[in-house]
Amino acid sequence: MDLLKQWTEQAKEALTEARQLCGDAYEYNEAAKNCLKISAKQHQQLSELAKLTASQCARLDSSTSLIKQLLNLVQNHPTFGQLNDLHDRLEKSLKRLRECVLDPALGSEYPNLYSFVDDTSLEDLKTRLRGVTDGVWNAYEKLSGLLEEDICEQYHVRLGSIPLDFLPPVNNDLAESLADLLLQVAQHFDQCSEALTIYVGLSDVEKKELTEILRNDSNHVPAVLEDLRTGLEETKAYHLTVLEYQRTVDASAKRLEELAEELNKNQLTNRRHEAAHELMSAHTGLEIPQLAQELIQLERHYNHFAKAYHLLLQEIHRRQAYEKRVRSVVDNLVYKLEQEQQTETKSRIDFCTQYGDYLPQTLWNAVTDPPLHFEIIEHQYTELPNVKIPADKKVKKDKTSNNH
Repeated sequence: MDLLKQWTEQAKEALTEARQLCGDAYEYNEAAKNCLKISAKQHQQLSELAKLTASQCARLDSSTSLIKQLLNLVQNHPTFGQLNDLHDRLEKSLKRLRECVLDPALGSEYPNLYSFVDDTSLEDLKTRLRGVTDGVWNAYEKLSGLLEEDICEQYHVRLGSIPLDFLPPVNNDLAESLADLLLQVAQHFDQCSEALTIYVGLSDVEKKELTEILRNDSNHVPAVLEDLRTGLEETKAYHLTVLEYQRTVDASAKRLEELAEELNKNQLTNRRHEAAHELMSAHTGLEIPQLAQELIQLERHYNHFAKAYHLLLQEIHRRQAYEKRVRSVVDNLVYKLEQEQQTETKSRIDFCTQYGDYLPQTLWNAVTDPPLHFEIIEHQYTELPNVKIPADKKVKKDKTSNNH
């Protein structure tokens, strides 16, 4: 009976300690859970902020690249340097069209070749040319000072040095096992208390069996308490891990938020974005080569137009010469045909006069047919104008080159 009282007292003390150990572990675990929940959410927000900051850095890269392209275009691109020259060449070709007066024999209502030029399209091209030229130089003056500081690489390096890829601690899974251990101690105390009540009424055999069971359970209690102490230490260690995770998140958050705020407030960065946006809206870099190509094509077209007009006058004279040659050939042919037809007609009349009376008509009725006859018909056509060929050295040169 004394042994049972001793075990009961030990069980009571063990239960008190077990409750304290479980209570402490619960408090540490709850504190860790709350801290982990807040820090994990903050960590997730940091990941989104990091993506946004990386996007801003990429946008800054794009803006800087676009500005560098424009500056390089102004400084080194041959097409931009050729725009003024191409414009001057176009003006010369237009001047030539204005000076080229149309031959009155053509019957045109226009006074010169320039009258055929589309003034609206030409003015539109010149307006675009002036806009691009002025826009590029204005942009050059505005942007030339925006690349003095190489801030892009600085932001990338600072963003890359902020750790964000660490993993949060997993949830502590000791709570259920600690509760099971506490339940074992509580059940042992209940068994000891109940044994004191019923021990007197038991038989010797039952008393012996009960004593052995309680002895084994009492011997096992220290191991259970040790497991509870170990669980509490592991929970404390888990709590420290969560706190370290919280400190890491806080440190990264501070650095990243400072970087993001600086990136947003940096006036040089904002000016780069604004300048790049203006350039993207104007499509300046793309329009310069396109304008140059249009100037080249127009200048070539107008030069060919003037050349083609002078060659048209030559073509009219060539056709006039052709008509004279053909008419001469036709006149000679008509004369020869008339001579041949007259000779043949006389020969047939002589034959029929001398021998016709002796030949029956049923023998060959075509004996009296007239000779083969041809007629040359002149079809209607547009009369060639009587134009004059201007004494233009350029035309003679073109004609010589065409012959070669």
